[in-house]
Amino acid sequence: MTSCHNAANEFLRQYWSAVLPAQAGALGTSNATTKAAKAGKMAGYLRGMEGKINAVVHTAVLDGLDPARVRAVRPIHFVQRNAG
Repeated sequence: MTSCHNAANEFLRQYWSAVLPAQAGALGTSNATTKAAKAGKMAGYLRGMEGKINAVVHTAVLDGLDPARVRAVRPIHFVQRNAG
């Protein structure tokens, strides 16, 4: 569960770094085409996380845990509504 959560958070961080405008003095400035490609790639990874999250929830249910508690920690909910 921790690994899945960390991966989703990293994809979110990468997505937002590609979508938001660069800050003054930021290192690694990229052109708009590169940033758009990166944002699309990260959005795809984030959409793919749903299957991984469902697997974690399924395993939790088999272990007798409350699936609502497991789903409560998923960061992807925000992304699905906002990343398109």
